[in-house]
Parts: sequence; C-alpha cells; structure tokens
Amino acid sequence: MNSNNPTVGSDTKTEDRKAILVVGAIALVLILLGLLAFGIISMKNNKGPFDPERSRRTQSKPVRILEKEAVVKMTDKGFEPQTIIVKKGTTFTFSNESSSDFDLEFLSQVKIFEGKIPKGAKAYAQVKIPAGTYNYFNRANSAQTGAIIVEE
Repeated sequence: MNSNNPTVGSDTKTEDRKAILVVGAIALVLILLGLLAFGIISMKNNKGPFDPERSRRTQSKPVRILEKEAVVKMTDKGFEPQTIIVKKGTTFTFSNESSSDFDLEFLSQVKIFEGKIPKGAKAYAQVKIPAGTYNYFNRANSAQTGAIIVEE
C-alpha cells in the first residue's frame, strides 16, 4: 500500500471528476439532439401563423358584400364570415364579440387594420387598396384566420 503518497487519492478524485464531466457532456448532447429533432418535427407540422393548407381546409364559402360597409365579427370560434369579397372603397368594421381580446395581423405589406381589439370593442377601416387577396389572423390564436378579397 502506498498510504504515504498523497497524489494517489487526488488522481482518483480527478479521474472521477473527469468521468462525471464526460457523462454530463454526453447527456447534454443527447438532450440537445432530442430537442433539435423534436423542433424539426414540430416545424414540419406547423407552418407558422398562417398555414395556407390549413386555411383552405377550414375556410368557409366566401361571402360577397355588395354594400359599402362590411362587418367582420370576431367570435370565440374565429372570424365570421371568414372570407369576404368586397369592392374597393368598402368600409370595414371588425367587431369583437368573443370572450377575449383579438390581436389582428395582416400578412401583406398593405395593412387594412392591425392591432389589438379588446373584447366588446370595434375597429373601423376603409379599403383604399389595390385589388387582391389580403389574409389575416388573430395573433392570440393563429388558427383563427380570415381573408378579404378586394375587387375593382
């Protein structure tokens, strides 16, 4: 036995510490790889706040608004009507009739209206934009989507 040599015990402690660090590093790498794999799978299944494929599956039939004023209701289930067709110059009212606030965002550079609409409140906008389709969604619940189709 070599009990007079103090370096024998410290070498064992150093090796134990190295082993623990190696095992910890391996565990960390495995956890990170798992999170990365889960993130990639999740990203493939979730196409962001506006998934055109999901929107096509859930879109109701477009409603043509012939008047100069259109009302889009925000309910706990989403926007009603979900898609509207209007003429250029139509005035919009977004009416929040849900039990929570809506946070409206348009997915185009042209913003008809954007921002928070508290429950029970209304927001107004007039469409003086080029003909086209303008998709929007509720930032508070990205499954709630809608579209405004503007015709000449």
